[in-house]
Amino acid sequence: MQAEFSAQNSPSDGWEITCMTRFSFPALICLILVLCNQDVLAQQKSKPRIAVQDIQATPAVMDRAISDGQKVANVLEQILQATDSYLINSLQKSGRFDVVAGSDLQNILAAQDIQRSGFYDTSDTQTARAFNLKGFKYVATVTVTSFQLINRAAVIPDAMGRSKYIFETIQLGALLKIYDVTQGTVLETATFSTEHEEETRIIDGAVQRGEFSNRMIMLSSEEFASDATAAILNSLAPAKVIGFDGTTISFNRGSSTG
Repeated sequence: MQAEFSAQNSPSDGWEITCMTRFSFPALICLILVLCNQDVLAQQKSKPRIAVQDIQATPAVMDRAISDGQKVANVLEQILQATDSYLINSLQKSGRFDVVAGSDLQNILAAQDIQRSGFYDTSDTQTARAFNLKGFKYVATVTVTSFQLINRAAVIPDAMGRSKYIFETIQLGALLKIYDVTQGTVLETATFSTEHEEETRIIDGAVQRGEFSNRMIMLSSEEFASDATAAILNSLAPAKVIGFDGTTISFNRGSSTG
């Protein structure tokens, strides 16, 4: 980088001194890269924060599940609890938000109370401080509005002759609401649904216990959380093309968002 000064006589204002700075090409490229990197870091630091509330089912859905039997109600409860954790994990991996304590807030507050009990060193930089929780702009709520378990049997020709198969299906419908906490308004609402089916071949002489396996509940919960994540991202961070190298198109979405 070089600086040059020149002086010239102006008829109206007298002498003017001009400073001209010249950059070599490599230095100019480095400067551009540094500025771009600072811009990227600034965007990363300014990611919006979102809190996810406990996933609930409407009272009517819960009453219907209970009336269908305790086993059905237990399946619904397991899906609600599992989806809550999967949704937080999926949103965090998307890279579009900083996910703050929502459903786990009471546990975090309890941990802070313990650290202020007098048994912990308050001068320790890792000890929780009062009134230092991060705020958040958005709150997402997911409410299950429909839930159904479907069982059907069929006899299907296969390599073993004619085998009996059991098809088990979990269907979920939900309403997503996104609130802008800074304005106290409903920013977006969306509905989505998830369906997961498993098939089981009945082997003569074999005994099967339980209609719904833990694997089926886990997969249904993961799919439900993935659909909820997609609905949130479509509302707050719509997909945009951010790169194209001639053969591959890149979007502003994380690996866990589908």
